[in-house]
Amino acid sequence: TIGVSSGKYYFEAIFNSHTSTNDSSYLVVRNEDGFEAGIRNRSADIQYFTSSGGNLGTYSSSNWSTSETHGFALDCDNNQLKIYKNNSLTATISLTANKTYHPAYYRDGSNGNFTFNFGQRPFAYTAPTGFKCLNTSSLPTPTIADGSDYFDVKLWTGDGNTGRDITGYSFSPDWVWIKSRSNAEGHSLNDTVRGANKSLASDSTAAENTTANKVTAFNSDGFELGDSGRVNYSNYTYLGFAWDAGSSTVTNTDGSITSSVRANQTAGFSIATFTGTGANATVGHGLNAEPHLLLTKCRESGFNWAVYHKSKGNTGRLMLNNTLAFATSSIFWNNTTPTNSVFSVGSFFASGNTFVAYCVSPVAGYSAVGSYTANGSSNGPFVHTGFAVAWLLTRRASSTGAWEIHNYRTPGYNPQDERLIADSASAEASGNDVDFLSNGFKIRNTFSGMNGSSGDVYIYWAVAENPFQANGGLAR
Repeated sequence: TIGVSSGKYYFEAIFNSHTSTNDSSYLVVRNEDGFEAGIRNRSADIQYFTSSGGNLGTYSSSNWSTSETHGFALDCDNNQLKIYKNNSLTATISLTANKTYHPAYYRDGSNGNFTFNFGQRPFAYTAPTGFKCLNTSSLPTPTIADGSDYFDVKLWTGDGNTGRDITGYSFSPDWVWIKSRSNAEGHSLNDTVRGANKSLASDSTAAENTTANKVTAFNSDGFELGDSGRVNYSNYTYLGFAWDAGSSTVTNTDGSITSSVRANQTAGFSIATFTGTGANATVGHGLNAEPHLLLTKCRESGFNWAVYHKSKGNTGRLMLNNTLAFATSSIFWNNTTPTNSVFSVGSFFASGNTFVAYCVSPVAGYSAVGSYTANGSSNGPFVHTGFAVAWLLTRRASSTGAWEIHNYRTPGYNPQDERLIADSASAEASGNDVDFLSNGFKIRNTFSGMNGSSGDVYIYWAVAENPFQANGGLAR
């Protein structure tokens, strides 16, 4: 249940029994792509193996023995796995860099019964120097113990009146994303930097709309609404996603273009507005960490949204308002990866036009920006985030695909069956089941929106309800 990508960890597997000499069983560490390395019992031999199927050697001519304790020293810093048998080093195996690893046991048939020790009791043998137990006591104390301090979701039924207050957030919202659940109404995205009454739509190329009947004000624990069908029509049901972007908007001169920025470095989220030059330039984002996701929109014109996602790289964009495939061109990000102070823009950001950028830098235990590979099965991929998921945005990135949104406030909770589409005005729909777990999310569908053909690559942005460590390390 704990995936690790850095640090050094030790655990033991004690063999108990087996009932067959020919079935295969595996003691392994695995990553998001499958088995990586470990030991297997096969054809009456104990073998070391790698993900490529290579047999690294046979150390026994018999099956598992009840006298054996297998120790695993997982070194993510040096990409190495050392395996011990009764405290004697028997194998050193190289691992793939930049992966998240989990211990795993696989049994084909009835062969092999093991007891694992991750430090919940004394080890049979002393762990190698510098190696920690692979349990929650070794996890760092999270910066954010309660995700709702910086992000939350509220549900309401419209009353058709102006001056409607939506309250109950534990912060003063700076970015609000509102959508009707019950009816086909466009999305409304409002923020404190552009001004409460200035609305954009994730499902449209339309210019910023200045209106008095959508979001009309931001308050200390929520926001005020008008009577628009997008936010408060009588008897329509709605939800409002809200983020905290900090306490003040400042002038940022880190880039070659001066920007107005409201940044919450603790939560890894900022809002930046700026005026394009039509040439290669840089823009300050205020996060003091590299953004892995940028959602940008021209405010005056009917341009498409331009989305940067780290897993797709800096050579092009996706578009939040449609399902088109990744468009490759240097005019978007000047083929340059964002830094901890600026992101780069190209000629797409036209001279004299104003833009907004919503910037996300992952924060351990609170937010994650990444990718996963589909398997095309209803027993779909598990994606480890290190926190209980509250909100999830996904999209197929290897070809065309819709932007799907699931959240933890929608009735029914698990499996998450209700979804909205960021690039469509359509009402909430059921279908693409996904389980929100205490340490990630698990896909339970074969729809193209989340888990189409095996090998398809999907990107995601996830925000936490609470971190795995603060949840007591309980996987459910």
